[in-house]
Amino acid sequence: MEKPEREDFGSFLRGLRQHKRYSLKSLANEMNVDYTYLSKLENGHSTPSERLIEKVAAFFDYDKEELMVRAGKIPEDVLRIISDNPKEAIQFLSVRSEINSHFSHGGTQFGAILSAQKQTYARVSFFSRN
Repeated sequence: MEKPEREDFGSFLRGLRQHKRYSLKSLANEMNVDYTYLSKLENGHSTPSERLIEKVAAFFDYDKEELMVRAGKIPEDVLRIISDNPKEAIQFLSVRSEINSHFSHGGTQFGAILSAQKQTYARVSFFSRN
């Protein structure tokens, strides 16, 4: 089964805006930004600034770090963890990816998920190193 493409920042912003029933111009007005900028973001023709991401997170009460990642801006602390622990990070993320793929099968792989979760929890300890 093919994995769905990750939703980019612009598409995600459009979804948030439409869910709250804002027009492009009304959201731009509420956030004090130019509506053409929002349009370019939603259509993938521009990259959001960190300040815009902060505004979106505050306005929609959404996690700033997740929005940063969707915009292709990996937080420094996350990059440092990966850089300091490359092997463990890859193993951890591989297991997470495997768990996520099991969820896409409608719950039929529940036993495999529980087994993979136990392995994941055992590998999480590298994040708490001093």
